[in-house]
Formats: sequence, structure tokens, C-alpha cells
Amino acid sequence: GFVRLCKIVTTPVERVVRKARSRQDVFKLILQERGSGLYEQSGRSTQLTAGQWLMYDGSLPFSLSIREPSERYVLLLPKEVISLRGIGVGAALMRSFPASSGMGRLMRDHVRSTFEELAANNIEPSSVLADTMVQLVQQSLILNCCEPQRLLRKEVLKSKAKAFISRQLGDPQLTI
Repeated sequence: GFVRLCKIVTTPVERVVRKARSRQDVFKLILQERGSGLYEQSGRSTQLTAGQWLMYDGSLPFSLSIREPSERYVLLLPKEVISLRGIGVGAALMRSFPASSGMGRLMRDHVRSTFEELAANNIEPSSVLADTMVQLVQQSLILNCCEPQRLLRKEVLKSKAKAFISRQLGDPQLTI
């Protein structure tokens, strides 16, 4: 689908620096499963340990230091599909959030089981799985970045419509 998902297992690495990639108009979401890593971007740094997650801007340079064997899931989310109800996404970047309880756990479990099922059963990825991941990410961000509130049905539908349109924009048969 429109969300990219991978699992990365690494040995200790002193420091990895990635330059800006203007073609990557995505947010990268890291779900730390095992070990830890120090992420740095735009003057912010976050130590991410097992059971936590963070999101950063995939188009900007970043660095990562890993001091122990590590395992993490990485999601590439197109920027246009992340909507936080008028809240600036910048407030959510480079912050660690819990993935061991609440909405963070639901998101982590969905990502983990989706990855495992796709890999083990040769299932074709679908936009339904991607939409579910995006909704779980958005809800987790809203619950962690501002006062607890629920997504309104209208906003969920609006987000899904935008994601569908962006995926289908090149289709000449796309109609209102």
C-alpha cells in the first residue's frame, strides 16, 4: 500500500548519519522492539528504548547511534496522510512515546502482526492495512501530544478520503 514497513535488526553502530533526502516526503516512525538507539534531528535528540516509538521527518538529515544489538520496525508514512486536527506535527517529532500500553500498544501490535503475517503467508499488502496503520498512528499522536480526545467520525472520513485521493490521483477514471 502507500505505507512502507520494514523490520531492521542491527549490531552496535557507533553513529550513522543520513543526509537530507528531498525525495522522501515522508515521516519515519520507529517502533523499538529490542535494544536502544539515540536519534538526533534538527537539534533534538531522543534515546529510544524497547517498548517506545518516535517519529521524525524523512526529508531532513538525521543521525542514529546504537550501542547494543537492536531490533525495530520502521514505517514510512507519506506526510499528506498524517493529520492531527489542526495541531502542528512538529510537536510530535523526535519525541519518544510509550508502545507498551494504550493506543501505542495497539499500534505496535498491529504493525508487528501485519509485518509477520505479510512475511509468513505471502499476503499482498492492501490499502486497508495501510489506512488502519495511519489511523492508529494519528490517534496515538493525538493522545500523546495534546489533551485526550477522540477523533471525530467526520475527521476520520476526511483523512481516509485524502489518503485515497493521493493514492489514486493518477487514475483518469477518478471522479468525485
